[in-house]
Amino acid sequence: MTALAVATAGCSGDPPPPPSPTTTPTTKQTTTPAAPSDLEASAGLVPQRDEAILANLAAFCVDHAPRTSKAVNAALQRWKSVNAAHLAVARHYRQRLDDLAANAGSEAERHGIQELLDQQVTLIGSETNQHLDLMRVAWAHERPEVVAELCSEQFAKVTAGDWDVRRRDPEVAALLDAGIPGNAR
Repeated sequence: MTALAVATAGCSGDPPPPPSPTTTPTTKQTTTPAAPSDLEASAGLVPQRDEAILANLAAFCVDHAPRTSKAVNAALQRWKSVNAAHLAVARHYRQRLDDLAANAGSEAERHGIQELLDQQVTLIGSETNQHLDLMRVAWAHERPEVVAELCSEQFAKVTAGDWDVRRRDPEVAALLDAGIPGNAR
């Protein structure tokens, strides 16, 4: 069982999938993508999760605190620019996960990878909601100035680099710094 399958099973609370049965080779050669390590899976998920959360926060702030929109949009663009190389390599690792979800050698592995991808969607929603909770309460209590202050504070952290991949997850950043595997630098 791969480390990714163990990690995925551990996250879901489900028992680990049974080991894949050995098969006899057939005349038709098919290639399935190799299972990624836990670090490679994180490299495909973490930067894009942060990007989605920041985009969600920015959309809320622009809609509910329009006077912060210039600073919010500038902070988001700065983040995308600073993290562009990491995001490009992360897209490669994410594509590998998508390919595995569709083409892994066993149904258990395909299911495990798909579950990991589904959990990513849930995490994006959950973490976005955590960041927006106070803002929504302030909005519900008709305190737009508090929403604006919270948006300004959140995106000041983005501008300061608190959300940069290198700062949030140095191990993932180091893998992404190595570039796409197999590409000459």
